Amino acid sequence: MAVFRKDRIMSILERDGSFTTKYRLMFGDTPVYVSMKATLLDDEDGRYLIIGTNNIDAQMKREEEYRQKVAEARNRARNDFLANMSHDIRTPMNAIVGYTNIARSHPEDPELIRDSLEKIGSSSHFLLSLINDVLDMSKIESGKMQLNVGECDLSAVFRRIEDITSLQAKNKSLRISYDYSGVSHFHVLADELRIEQILINIISNAIKYTPEGKTAEIIAGEESLPEKDAGRYRFIVRDTGSGISEEYLPHIFESFTRELNTTINRIQGTGLGLAITAKVVELMGGHISVKSKPEEGSEFTVTVDLKFAGEDFPDEAGGKTASEPADVSADLSGRRILLVEDNDINAEIAIMVLSQYGLETERASDGQAGVEMVLARGDGYYDAVLMDLQMPVMNGYEAAGAIREAGTSYCKDLPIIAMSANTYDEDVRACLAAGMNAHLAKPFQPETLMRVLGEYIKR
Repeated sequence: MAVFRKDRIMSILERDGSFTTKYRLMFGDTPVYVSMKATLLDDEDGRYLIIGTNNIDAQMKREEEYRQKVAEARNRARNDFLANMSHDIRTPMNAIVGYTNIARSHPEDPELIRDSLEKIGSSSHFLLSLINDVLDMSKIESGKMQLNVGECDLSAVFRRIEDITSLQAKNKSLRISYDYSGVSHFHVLADELRIEQILINIISNAIKYTPEGKTAEIIAGEESLPEKDAGRYRFIVRDTGSGISEEYLPHIFESFTRELNTTINRIQGTGLGLAITAKVVELMGGHISVKSKPEEGSEFTVTVDLKFAGEDFPDEAGGKTASEPADVSADLSGRRILLVEDNDINAEIAIMVLSQYGLETERASDGQAGVEMVLARGDGYYDAVLMDLQMPVMNGYEAAGAIREAGTSYCKDLPIIAMSANTYDEDVRACLAAGMNAHLAKPFQPETLMRVLGEYIKR
């Protein structure tokens, strides 16, 4: 009755010239959908209201059936994803729990304990990769993933990729080669982390699906663009592995999908790696494509335009740059670190890691205590601060801001490194905006922690 109120309909007719609505009529006990359109017409003979009705019951039923099918498909996809995630999370968790119990039950056998710890470590890394994939896809689908564009040294990226993937290939008895001779400009403006993520995802996939004794290669090249300060970079990852079926190839960049293949299905994973890779490439304004034949191998190609930054110094050995990364192997023993961390277990782990490298560590259990310790100890006492973000009394952002605002040149320059499980892009930007120098995600690798400290602690 509210829809068919006369004053409402007349106001719509005066404004738009027509009025359309859908409603149901009861034929006996059966509801039937009807569409009605009223049109206001003025001519020399007067003003007319023309009304037409149409039985749209069949159309509405088709639409309802379609909505139900879509809802059912979403439910199936969600249930399949949850089942896959449950399996993929429980598999490494089973190894972690199992080998922990084995090590605990055999304290007298160092060889068995060492083997158990190695398997716990590899299972932990796999579990972390699952979590990172799900979080990345969540950020992408919610529109929260943003690029952190800055100066990027592609030669350093290539070195890190070699360190990671060459070990993966060696463990599978694969031959892998790297060719960067086609790159002329190694210093570009880009999100270094995302470029590394794209290439490692694709190369790791190639290694994962390539049998022992086969080969894989990565080729990087650069083409000139009309803009003199930019180049078109092409990264090709080629393998001689199992290949991809013609039926699955169009779906390879879709989320939560895996090829239904008895060999491939024995390999763990969320089915998110290539979907994330494709989304990140798209976010960078680039393009990704794939060619593949079953039992012959696959070839992935990523193309992205990048602006140049800084000077390049070609190396005589194969087209790599001669610029070296910051020296992170320098001895930091005796340096004093303030750890601001409210969680006792996290604090214990960090202190043990730092002590292994000879650093002295003092702990504050919240941000306010951390600020008070910095100010009380005086200039030069601490060489760096490792700052958690979510803490009681005063959080890490507020604590970093308070230290920076203390007024002394020491407090202004003191390295403050966020060490937190808050790993979204906006969290990293918020850390930098609060005055911190860098962000280190938990769980961290000891080598990564020491590399970051080595970059910021003055020799």
